[in-house]
Amino acid sequence: VGSEIKTSAKNSSETRLTLLVAPGQFCEIIFKIFPEKRIPREGNWSTEVTLQIFELNTNNLLYEGKSQSSDLGKVVFEPCKEGSLLGGQSYDLLIRGLSHLSRSFKEVFLNDKRPTELELQRKELLAGETSTVYDNYVNALDISTQVRAFNSTSDIKNDLNRDNKGNTLDISNTIFNFYKSGEEN
Repeated sequence: VGSEIKTSAKNSSETRLTLLVAPGQFCEIIFKIFPEKRIPREGNWSTEVTLQIFELNTNNLLYEGKSQSSDLGKVVFEPCKEGSLLGGQSYDLLIRGLSHLSRSFKEVFLNDKRPTELELQRKELLAGETSTVYDNYVNALDISTQVRAFNSTSDIKNDLNRDNKGNTLDISNTIFNFYKSGEEN
C-alpha cells in the first residue's frame, strides 16, 4: 500500500500533481487542481475533473476517468479499481475541469515501486469552456450558454468563479480567455 505525498500550493496559478502508487502496481493518482479566478481564491477549487492517460507520444487512450475535487482542489483517481493497470513507465496525461480547457502533461513517469511526486507549475486550468459541446476552445458557443444562465444560482458549469450566481464576473472570465484553445495530447 502506498502513501500520499502531501503538497501545498504557493498560489492559485500552479497545478501540482501528487501521484500515489502501490508497490508493484500503480493504483491511485492524487493531485491538486487550481481552477483560475475563483472567489474566494483559496478553499474554493472544487470541480469535476477528467483525467486521460495515453501511451507515450501516441493517441492510444489507456485510461479515462472523472472525479470530483475537494474544496482544496484534491482529486483522486483509481485506475486499478477500474481495470487499468499502469506504471513503471512514462505516459502522457490530459486533465480538464468541468468548465475548463484541457492541460497536457507530457512524459510523466508513473513509478510502480514507490510514490512519485510531480510538481507542475504555471498550469492553472483556464475557465470558459461552458457550452454543451466540449470543443476545447473558448468561443461564442460558450458566451451564449453564459448569457442563457445569467443570474442563475443553480448552473454550476457557468458559475466559473463559484460565487453561487452566473453574472458578469463569469462572462468576463470567458472573454478574458476568448479564442484560447486547450492543450491536446
